[in-house]
Amino acid sequence: MEYYCTWVDVLQQIKSDTSINFVARATTPWNAISIDALILKLQALGIRVNAIIAIDEHPLAGFMIREKSFVNKVSCYCFLRCKKEKSTEENRYINEQCMVNGFRHTAKVVFGNSSYDNILYFATYNANTPDAILAVQYEFLKRKIVICRTEEGVGAYMGTFDKTYQGLRNISTLGDLKGYILTILLGKYVYRLFHKGYNSLTLKDSIRGLVVDESNLQYYLEVFQQQLSDLYICLDKDMISKSVLVCTTAWRRDEIKDDEDFRILKQVCDELHNRGFKLLLKTHPRDSYFKTRVDDLHCTHLEVENISMETIISCAKPLAMISFSSTTLVNAKIFGKVPVYCLSDMLDRSKISSFYLDEIDSFKRTFKHIVRFITSAEDIRFNEGIQ
Repeated sequence: MEYYCTWVDVLQQIKSDTSINFVARATTPWNAISIDALILKLQALGIRVNAIIAIDEHPLAGFMIREKSFVNKVSCYCFLRCKKEKSTEENRYINEQCMVNGFRHTAKVVFGNSSYDNILYFATYNANTPDAILAVQYEFLKRKIVICRTEEGVGAYMGTFDKTYQGLRNISTLGDLKGYILTILLGKYVYRLFHKGYNSLTLKDSIRGLVVDESNLQYYLEVFQQQLSDLYICLDKDMISKSVLVCTTAWRRDEIKDDEDFRILKQVCDELHNRGFKLLLKTHPRDSYFKTRVDDLHCTHLEVENISMETIISCAKPLAMISFSSTTLVNAKIFGKVPVYCLSDMLDRSKISSFYLDEIDSFKRTFKHIVRFITSAEDIRFNEGIQ
């Protein structure tokens, strides 16, 4: 039976039950996979995990994952309904319980050591909030908080969603500089020098920009294989390996004029179809628009439930993948070395909202060394070795 509660209930349970040493929140299938990978990593290090995972309801799509979305056997689960007033209630509770004022005491937390013996591995996919700020917020649990980072998608690397804590390039005043030093420089980078943390991120920073974190990939591959085994999914591997995978996004239709994304996708699919390629359409979990246009795109709908694109690719590698600015493109290259093509540069920018233009531009700036960006359908020449 599914248990519905609030995040406040979860925190109170953690505070009273010290046997729980791992907590995470998840909304999407990719969140679930990354949490499973993190748990595998901790177990490989000899850490005995006893977890509670709170599954959040998506404001538009409802509950996108369930207990069966996870493969680990060390967790109990609860469900948090999406309510407009939920965030306010949660923040009020945390602020009331907080032992110190977050920003003014960040430096103390950075250089201090917790006096608590009970460790709580606190997994979060909120990439923007610095580790020290999270440690301060949840110090009232009277546990030694170990911050763990999990995947949410490419938006976390691009910094396009949560802009509460701005980066160095956004500094324009002395106050901005002070805030950057306190929250980002101290609260993130310096904090990690003094406090051990863990992550299951697929990418990491380097002097060359983002590069694949090879040390974490083994845990994802193990999760993918376990998913295939647990869900008893029968995939037509031969069909997938002989097809181009067309992946859609969940862009809001009112942000796109004249169905511009469909126009471009059809243009590319027409070209590939005329060149004799088989096309498979893998729709985004929140996409209901392209599902009705399968025939227009010359595609066969790849109808698989409760399985991610990453899991599919671990089982069968397609000839190539096309999409707009999307996590699926980056992950296909990471996990399957699949030739991937982003169509965003083909869009008429006057028909795309400023919100999505920001996303498109940030995606290209962040992943231009991983994903190939094309300006015409004729640029897709993977079968001739051009990638």
